[in-house]
Amino acid sequence: MSDVDLDRLVAAHLDDALDADSASRLHELLRSDEQARRLLLAASCHASALPRIALESGLARAPVAPASVRRRSWRWLMPAAAAVLVIGLALSWLTMSPVTGDVRVDGAAGLTIERAGTRHLGASDPWVQVGDRILADGGPARLSWTTEGTSIELASGAQVVVEALGARKRLRLDGGALRAVVAPQAASGGLTVVTSFGSVDVVGTRFSVQVHDHGSTVAVEHGSVRVSASANAANAAGAPTVTLAAGYAVTTDGTAISAPGPISDMPSLALSQSASSTERTRLSAANFRPDAGWEGDLIDGAIRSRLVANTTSVTRITTPLARPDGYARFRQDLRCTMRISVDQPTTLAVLLVCDHPDGGSAWTGNLQHERAIPAGEQEITVSAADFRLVTAGASPPAGSRIVAAALMSWSPATELRLHWIEFSR
Repeated sequence: MSDVDLDRLVAAHLDDALDADSASRLHELLRSDEQARRLLLAASCHASALPRIALESGLARAPVAPASVRRRSWRWLMPAAAAVLVIGLALSWLTMSPVTGDVRVDGAAGLTIERAGTRHLGASDPWVQVGDRILADGGPARLSWTTEGTSIELASGAQVVVEALGARKRLRLDGGALRAVVAPQAASGGLTVVTSFGSVDVVGTRFSVQVHDHGSTVAVEHGSVRVSASANAANAAGAPTVTLAAGYAVTTDGTAISAPGPISDMPSLALSQSASSTERTRLSAANFRPDAGWEGDLIDGAIRSRLVANTTSVTRITTPLARPDGYARFRQDLRCTMRISVDQPTTLAVLLVCDHPDGGSAWTGNLQHERAIPAGEQEITVSAADFRLVTAGASPPAGSRIVAAALMSWSPATELRLHWIEFSR
């Protein structure tokens, strides 16, 4: 909703002129949009001026001139009463809101936030809420606490879930690297960074955390932190722990912690270096061979789908099965990009078959992503967070190998072509 529309609703509400539909819209806006609640609260504090502002902005028609001073006084009383009601409602909604503190995120054009099952660009609403997943796609990003000096720098490709804000801050680093500058905290406050291999607790310092395939590394630049080999607070009491001083780093695999060593001995900890490291595996018509296990046909420099057996509406392209090394590891910073062509608008399904990190014949499960696509040649990118498990069993742990991939389409599309597919991070 635009600021003009919000002003219109506020003016109508304070003039007691909202119809049922507009009242419902205003109620929903107050319930779901924290920024709008703050704007509305500020506007309500100046309720006596709102009718004049609305008139000067062309948002409302001039009222009929009052017949008497008594009638005019009642007109000014109603906005004041409405303002009290709106302020009370706004304060109650602010209290109930999952937002705690003034925390914003800024970054490159690729920065996205997942909230309540939907995705939006960080620039459209930079204020962070508990439960948000922040994806630093396309470049680094920065989390800032505007009421204190705490900031978190996310390396390009990092993924963070906000689990708690306010006095006690808790972030879960699912992939990539971050660097934290934490202002001194109250005794009841502090910051915890959790990975799948352990946690870091701090009350004021500068430190870095980087997640690898089979562990995480913590380095302290200033102050000290407490590192635990358990990511679960319930199990932290019995897990190995170490207090790490400035200038030192440790690694943990979730069960043990290495002896502290100088940061200078671990050059891979540099945030810029970890952010720029990439891995790519591309499959295309250039390495297509009919006897290699592909399902599809090489036509005009692309791989064309085949009709799936015992169906009349599903076509499919599959890559050969690659064991034991697989094509790539399933990690939170995985990106699957493909160049395809399709003759009709259709639903495209991308299926990943994941092996177990221990190798052998064990496999973890199938991950799938579906989306509607238009006709024509196009490039599509799918991130790890877009995939969902479609077979029984636990979700693939970080490090599971992608041993095969399949692309499927449904009628009315009759021809799907794959030019190339690439796994990268």
